[in-house]
Amino acid sequence: MRTEVTSRDLYKFEELDETAQDKAVENYGEMLARCWDSFDVESIEMAMTSAFLEAIGAVDQDKAPADESLPDRVSFKEWDVDRRTIRMDGYLTRETAPGLPWPPEADDDDDEQGIYGVMLSEPDRDGNGSFQPFSEGGYGRENDELSNAATQAVEAAISAGVKEYEYMFSRETLIENIEMNDVEFLQDGTLA
Repeated sequence: MRTEVTSRDLYKFEELDETAQDKAVENYGEMLARCWDSFDVESIEMAMTSAFLEAIGAVDQDKAPADESLPDRVSFKEWDVDRRTIRMDGYLTRETAPGLPWPPEADDDDDEQGIYGVMLSEPDRDGNGSFQPFSEGGYGRENDELSNAATQAVEAAISAGVKEYEYMFSRETLIENIEMNDVEFLQDGTLA
C-alpha cells in the first residue's frame, strides 16, 4: 500500500493580490451561474412582478414586495434577461390594472359594455410583444394610449429583471457572498 499526502495553501479573498482577486470574483460568478436555482429565479420574478404592478397601478401598500402577485389570469410564461425578452399571458382589466389609461366608461348598461382589457401575448422573434386592447363587447376600438401603457409596463418588468440579475452578479455582490460564505481560493484565485 502507498499513501500520498498533498497539501495546498488556501487563501481568504482578502489575502489574495489584486490580480488573483479579479480571477476569484470571475471564477465565483461563473460557478454561481452554473448553479442557478429557484431562489435566483424567484428573486428576478419578484423584481419583475413589483415593477409590473407599480406600472399598472396595482401595488398593494399592505403587502410586502415578496407577497405581491400578478393579477389573476396574468402570468410570466418565459423570460430571458440576457435577451431582454419576456412572455406574459393573460389580460388586464380596469379592476386589475387601475393605473392604465382606460377609455371612459360608456353610459350603456354594464352588461352590454362587456369586458375591456389588454391582451398580453408572446413576443415575436425580435422580442417585441403584442399588447393590444380587446373587447368582449361594447368598445371594440383600438386605443394606442392603452397599448403603449401596457407595453411600457411589460418593459418595466423586464428592465427590473435585468437590473436584479446585474445586481446578483455584480462584483460587489459576488465579493459580499464570497466573504459571507468564507470561500477559499488557491493563490492564483482558483476556487479551492
